Amino acid sequence: MKEWLERVKKVLLEEGFSYTEFQHVKPGQYFGLVKDLPEGLQMHVRGFSDGRLEAEIEISRFYFEHPSYKRSATRELAEILKKHGIPYAEEKTLLFPQPVKRMPKSLTDWRKTLLHPNLYRLLAFYSVLLGVLELYLLSTTSGWHKLVIALGGLLLVLVGIGILVVVKAIEKALRPSA
Repeated sequence: MKEWLERVKKVLLEEGFSYTEFQHVKPGQYFGLVKDLPEGLQMHVRGFSDGRLEAEIEISRFYFEHPSYKRSATRELAEILKKHGIPYAEEKTLLFPQPVKRMPKSLTDWRKTLLHPNLYRLLAFYSVLLGVLELYLLSTTSGWHKLVIALGGLLLVLVGIGILVVVKAIEKALRPSA
């Protein structure tokens, strides 16, 4: 089984599929690959250690509508396997388990909106800057004010750093497939 799955994975990589780091990994999943398609779509193929394959086409992760449209890509996967002479058995149990919603009339590329990571970087910068300034004010205060200022400054710095970590993870997830 492992040899067959490795052969399928190799063929999919030759067909332009690539690994994706941010993917829901299902129990028993052996591999998961993705390929960018025209018109803002992506094809995902998962191989499982028991020899099953699952394939779906969905809106690309670059669009707000990403989670709103999915459909089975069993036919497209079968064409790839046939093209490369890889034997397979189609099972009725592999029918797409979710109802297919209509494709939206338009797609919103979130990278071209105010939700772009650069906006969050700016927010993180100001958060850290304000936190450092607040911590600097510690030298000019005394009493219980000192504790409040210290906690506020520390919180602002931590929030800024947290925002930067999340932005880095989002950018990694949204990097175009290689």
